[in-house]
Amino acid sequence: MDKHFKGKQYDYRIFIEAIGLYYHFSLSYRDCAKIMRKFSIGVDHTTIYRWNKQYGKVLYLL
Repeated sequence: MDKHFKGKQYDYRIFIEAIGLYYHFSLSYRDCAKIMRKFSIGVDHTTIYRWNKQYGKVLYLL
């Protein structure tokens, strides 16, 4: 798992949580970013969009 996220600013659990919110609850990227901010994780909605494009397939295989 870590090999896919090596060298990234955030821990891989942040990626999983943000993308999981998007798919599990059918939220918009902006809503996912708002929820992440409530947990003191400053992530922009466009960042979550890019993470989804880059890591969505990897996380789907889990």
